[in-house]
This record gives sequence, C-alpha cells and structure tokens, in this order.
Amino acid sequence: MGAGHAIAIEQSTVAGLEAQLEMFRRHHPDSPVLADSGQRFRDGKPKDLARLAFEQAFDRHLNGLRADVNPLDHRHD
Repeated sequence: MGAGHAIAIEQSTVAGLEAQLEMFRRHHPDSPVLADSGQRFRDGKPKDLARLAFEQAFDRHLNGLRADVNPLDHRHD
C-alpha cells in the first residue's frame, strides 16, 4: 500500500466521521455535547464541546506521532 493509498483511506475515514457528526447535530441539536464551550474560533464563532474533544484528540495524537510538529499549525482554529 503506497502513501497515496493510505492518505485516501484516511481522508475517507474523516469524511465518514464528519457525516456521522453532521447527522448527530441534525437529529440532536440540544445535546449537551453540542453546547457552547465558551471558547471561540479565530473568526469568533463558538466552539462546542464536541469540537474541544476533537482538538484534544488531534493534538494528543499528532504530538504522539511527531513531537516536533505544532498541532495548531495543522488544524482549523
């Protein structure tokens, strides 16, 4: 399996997870998981608790793989 194949699999996984989250948001808009965390994106939009869970997992995973890479340089904030 080449790098391009692996990237395609990872991108497909992300697309599937995004679809799951969008369906959850649509069917459970009042879930506490979607509550405003009090934190904001750079553009001022609120971050919900689900977003904070994503950021924590992303940062932890990337730091485990590449301690020399700053997660903030690679995720939308």
